[in-house]
Amino acid sequence: MRALPPLLVLTLSLAFAGACAAQSSAVTIEQIGSGNSATVDQSRGAGDVSLNQTGDDNIASVRETGAGYGTAALTQTGSSNLLSLLQENGLNTAVVDQEGVGDQAILKQRTNGVGSNYAALTQVGNGDMASLTQNGQGNSSTQVQIGANDTQSVSQTGDFNQVSYTQIGNNLPDLKVVQSGGMKITIVQTGH
Repeated sequence: MRALPPLLVLTLSLAFAGACAAQSSAVTIEQIGSGNSATVDQSRGAGDVSLNQTGDDNIASVRETGAGYGTAALTQTGSSNLLSLLQENGLNTAVVDQEGVGDQAILKQRTNGVGSNYAALTQVGNGDMASLTQNGQGNSSTQVQIGANDTQSVSQTGDFNQVSYTQIGNNLPDLKVVQSGGMKITIVQTGH
């Protein structure tokens, strides 16, 4: 006997105003498993969101707002992962891959209108937590967590900041990266 497909929990809110009405938005959501939840809210601007949830009890929330065009490619494989993404104005791009159990990621990208920011986050272990806030334009962040119970936080304000923050071991502390205006940093932590 073949099982029924899992229940899809999906909320889409697409709204267009003024000149943005000529732009288009695309949302693709694929869910395999049970108890997964996806919310996508696109208002005023336009954007592309691709979300794949494989596993159980994953939660993803995406909000793209303001003038501009946001792009997001999001994958949650495992269970009980939480992802929250906010992109405001400009041409922001986010690529997120969560492959564990109980990982959490909160990303916020804002531009002053015409600029762009880029964020890439990979979480492979269990119980990892990552946060990113980028305000400005030309900022980029690449965050990787491979071990379990690692924490990362990055905050970039101003323009043209770059960060690459990698953690490989377990239970590694948060170095709390804060950058403002044209800064560049690369951090690699290895441990237990």
